[in-house]
Amino acid sequence: MNAPPQIATPEELTALRLRLRSNAYHPVPVIGAHIKTNSAGKRPDMMAWEKECLNATSEKITNWSRSQTDCTNTGLLCGETVGVDIDVLDPELSAYLIGRCKTQLGHTSLRRIGLEPKTLLCYRVATPIKKIQTPDLFFNGDVDGVKAKVEILAEGQQFVAFGIRPETRAPYRWPERSPLDTLAIEIPLVTLDALTQFVAEAEQVLRAAGGRTKREIKNDGGDQQAQNSPHGAKGHRGQIAAAFCDGDKPSRDTISDALDHIPNDMDYDDWVRIGFSLYHGLGDGGRDLWERWSAQSSKNDPGTTARKWPSFASGTSIKIGTLLWEAGRNGWQRPSSRHGDANQNLPTVGEPNMNFDNGKDEPEYEAFEAALQIAERETTAAMMRVSKIYQSEKRKDETSGSKDVPTAAQSD
Repeated sequence: MNAPPQIATPEELTALRLRLRSNAYHPVPVIGAHIKTNSAGKRPDMMAWEKECLNATSEKITNWSRSQTDCTNTGLLCGETVGVDIDVLDPELSAYLIGRCKTQLGHTSLRRIGLEPKTLLCYRVATPIKKIQTPDLFFNGDVDGVKAKVEILAEGQQFVAFGIRPETRAPYRWPERSPLDTLAIEIPLVTLDALTQFVAEAEQVLRAAGGRTKREIKNDGGDQQAQNSPHGAKGHRGQIAAAFCDGDKPSRDTISDALDHIPNDMDYDDWVRIGFSLYHGLGDGGRDLWERWSAQSSKNDPGTTARKWPSFASGTSIKIGTLLWEAGRNGWQRPSSRHGDANQNLPTVGEPNMNFDNGKDEPEYEAFEAALQIAERETTAAMMRVSKIYQSEKRKDETSGSKDVPTAAQSD
C-alpha cells in the first residue's frame, strides 16, 4: 500500500509562497486535498480571495499559515499570467492540442500536470483578459461521461500550482521549469487574438473527434449514428461549407432565414457565438436580427442584449459558417446560390462515396478547392484528414487510370 502524500508544513508553505511572490506571481492559498469538502484541493477558502491575493504583502502571506490552516495547496492568481488548460483525457487528442498550442502561441517551459494527460501551459498577456473557453463537450452521446474542454484561465481566476491533486492523491508536477525558478516576466507573451484563435481551433478539433454539447446530444436524441451520417450534423455542415465560398457571404435574407431556424434555448456561451457569427456576416447592420432573435428567449434582458451587440465588432475566428451550421442542424436548407445551379454538383466536403472526376474542367476543381478552404477554417484537424485521403486516392487514380476519385472522409 502506498504511503499517503506528504502535506507541506506551515513553514514550507510560507517559504514557497514568498518565493512565488519574489518571482512576481500572486500566490493563492487553496484548500488541501485531505479536507472533506467538495472544493478540496482546488478552490480557495478565503473571502474576496482575488483582491486579497492580488495585494498580499509578505506579512499577509506569512500569516496565511495561521489563518488558512486548511489551505495546504497553493494556486497562482491569473491576470497577466494566464493558464491554457487543456482538460482532455484522450491521450491522442490531448497531445495534438498541446502541440497546436505550442505552434500557435510559442513554446513555454511552464507546463503543469495533475491528472495526465490533462495539461496546463502558462503564458503571459500585456493586459489582463477575461476567460475564453470551449463549451463542455461529450463523446459517444454520453452526457454522463467524461467531458472535454479547453479554457484560458484569466483575470479573476486561479489554478493550483503546488500541492496534492485530489483524484490522484499525488503532487502536481512541472516536468520542465516551474514558477519557483522562472520569473513571471520570463513567461512567453501572447495576444488576445492568438488565444482566441487557439480556443476556436481547439473546439473544432474536439468536434471533429465527435464531441458535442449536452444540448446538441439532447436535440439529436443521443443518436451517435445520426451524427456520423452524411445526412446528419456533420454532413449537413459540409453541404453548407460547399455552398458559400470565401468572399461569397450569404445575403441578409439568407442569414435572416437561417437565424429563424435556430431556437434560442442556448446557454450564454452559445448565445455569444451566434452573436459573433451574425456580426461577421452582416456587421453592425445585423443588430435588429440579433435583438429579434434574442427576444425569443425567456431569459432575454433587452438592455443586456443591446449592450452586448457592439462587443462583437472586436471579432474572433467565429465566422458566419457557425450560424449556418447551427441552422442546418435545425432543419434549415440553403437556398440556390447566386451562381445558379453551378454549386448543385459540387462534391460535399465530408460526405462519403461522393465521386469527383479528375477529367472535368479546371473551374469545377477550383470550386472544390474553395469548398475545402471553407472546411479548413471550420476545423483544421478534419481538413488534414480530408487532404491526406484525397491525395492518397488521387495517387491511386493516377496509377490505375480511373477517373472517379472518392472524396471519402467524414469531416466535421
